[in-house]
Amino acid sequence: METPPGVKIISIVYYISAAMSAFAGVALIAGSAVVSDYLKSYPSLQLAGNFLFGFFAVMFLVFALINFLVGRGLWKGKNWARILIMILSVFGILLGLSASFSPGGLKGGLPILIIDGVILGYIGFNKQVKAFFT
Repeated sequence: METPPGVKIISIVYYISAAMSAFAGVALIAGSAVVSDYLKSYPSLQLAGNFLFGFFAVMFLVFALINFLVGRGLWKGKNWARILIMILSVFGILLGLSASFSPGGLKGGLPILIIDGVILGYIGFNKQVKAFFT
């Protein structure tokens, strides 16, 4: 069975997210060298800066790997990827709801709520999509 178009789109979004996370991780590694050079005369700050840059670089690279694997899993019809997307969409809906009820949050929360709701509805309840993942 061919991958449904909506699943392809969601998968491509995860591939793009993986590329952006990988770029951010590499940029943080490069930025660490610049900051380290700049803070040479302050060894404790240099150490803290290197640790923080390194920590966040590793986190971005881990997120890049996870996003790539999820995108690939979706494209290939792996049910674990579908379940993970459904779980992440529920968290996104909860985040959108909480952001909508904060002061001035309707502008930021509503798009998150709509996008994650559409993804959850499509991945979770569309018959063609469910058949593709079984």
